Amino acid sequence: MGADEFTARLDDWLPLVGQARSLPLRMTTCCPGHIADVPPRTIDRYNVGLLWGLLWMRTMCAPSEETLRSLGQIADRAARKIPGHGPASPKLANVAVAALVDTDHPAALAQLARLSSRLTYKSTLRLVEKGLTRHAEALGVSREDVEEMALPGFGLPLADKLGDCSYELEVRSVDAVLVWRNADGKVVKAPPAQVRREHGEEVKELKVTVADVAATLVATRDRLEGLLRRDRSWTVEQWRERFLDHPLARTLARRLVWTVDGVACCWADAALRTVDDAVFDPAGDATVRLWHPVHDPAAVGPWRDFLSRHAITQPFKQAHREQYLLTDAERATGMYSNRFAAHVVVQHRLNALLSRRGWSYVQHRNDGASYNLPWLALPDWGLRAELGVAGIEDRGDDLVFDTMGTDQLFFIRGERLPVPLAEVPPVVLSEVMRDVDLFVAAAGVGADPDWYDGGPAGRYRDYWAQSSFGELAPTGRTRREVLADLIPRLAIAGRCTLTDRFLEVRGDLHTYRIHCGSGNILIAPDERYLCIIPDSAKVKEPEMFLPFEGDSRLGEIVSKALLLAADKKIKDPVILRQL
Repeated sequence: MGADEFTARLDDWLPLVGQARSLPLRMTTCCPGHIADVPPRTIDRYNVGLLWGLLWMRTMCAPSEETLRSLGQIADRAARKIPGHGPASPKLANVAVAALVDTDHPAALAQLARLSSRLTYKSTLRLVEKGLTRHAEALGVSREDVEEMALPGFGLPLADKLGDCSYELEVRSVDAVLVWRNADGKVVKAPPAQVRREHGEEVKELKVTVADVAATLVATRDRLEGLLRRDRSWTVEQWRERFLDHPLARTLARRLVWTVDGVACCWADAALRTVDDAVFDPAGDATVRLWHPVHDPAAVGPWRDFLSRHAITQPFKQAHREQYLLTDAERATGMYSNRFAAHVVVQHRLNALLSRRGWSYVQHRNDGASYNLPWLALPDWGLRAELGVAGIEDRGDDLVFDTMGTDQLFFIRGERLPVPLAEVPPVVLSEVMRDVDLFVAAAGVGADPDWYDGGPAGRYRDYWAQSSFGELAPTGRTRREVLADLIPRLAIAGRCTLTDRFLEVRGDLHTYRIHCGSGNILIAPDERYLCIIPDSAKVKEPEMFLPFEGDSRLGEIVSKALLLAADKKIKDPVILRQL
């Protein structure tokens, strides 16, 4: 058919690979003669070999930026886990990555850099890492330099006209939104039918670009947050080029605090400024690092005031980041910490969180042979963190443990050389403990409203109550501090009182106590539990200034407070029965 027709047809088809199918698929399972429905996102294994060949053939025919973007999407979708199934298609994910690695095109490198922050499936991620390392060696720079240099700018700021309409791509937080305006300059939800008819290909390409920008923003934010536990620095020229002035990265970098030769600064009012609002002009030979509060605890309060004064919402907690310092108990134990021991967590949730935060782990099975601990590599420091876990109860059908108990946290160097906690760099200790606190809080049964009855045979009732309504962990204390600043700005401020652990809300029917840590609710004065699953509340997060993003429970607590302050207006039958 000729290369032109082949590439044109394939470039139309590739964006569809890995999307949910529109027709049902039934396939023979591992049990002979048994046929079952296949989840919509599962890739038909009989097609993978054909797709494999088509991908390689396409990369042999001068792949375009659009083609390489499709390969990145295929790798992402094929490596994404499907509940009860695992990754959609590891083979397809691996071949898409291998094709990107073998392609000498800047867009291929950009896709690999994006995938390195997005993928959680280990075998595919290893291929991405090897590819980035190979490119780095070819360029004579570090792996991190390649990732930063490969970040695409997407032609931002992106604005133009199509027919009588104009459009502009706006970056909001870690999302990208296409804003359309009609001939009168009025914002419309979508371009008119005439524009879609006459400029269909352009509109389609714009939608793809918006999705790619949004995915790259999330990956870049995660990579920037990961730098807080790295020993990474830049020259002023590199910092400006890769972060502060980069068309995409600057939407995140200008909302963060950096240190330039020890001087902390942040972008505000079109200039770099120190915490006292003085304009700061860094010297050309200075060294730049990402600021961490554990290195400068006294500056935390002033920097929080700075963010509030300039209405800066950070892409993740930085000035409000929890600090985990060595305790007397940990100095006594010396080699390990029991700070997060004896918690009950749901294993599949724990596994998802570990992958998201860059930890390695293989799920435990109740077969007497499975034994491995969640671990985190810390190559900049020559360390490795490990968290002790042990199975409690399995699901019965596949012997995979459903619940796990947590144990000691410790650090090792080399093969198995234990490292005293006092010798672990404070920023590493703080960041690793923050991760473990997140695992315990988000994967623990105490944060799950469905466990209010104590789980199987009620044996976890006391643990659930203590986790749901007990003393606040560092994350809960930070959330309480933010609520103390937010609540006075709400219309329901007169109905709210903040105690040591709870946000108390006076409704017309009852008074409610919302725990600042778990977000769970008690009805006063008899301390009766009120179960509100966030989706069932059906309320939007309030449109108000928040000092950081990424804490969904903070928005959940505020939303619950707004709902319960007007409890006479609640229509949800599940909530009404409890009231």
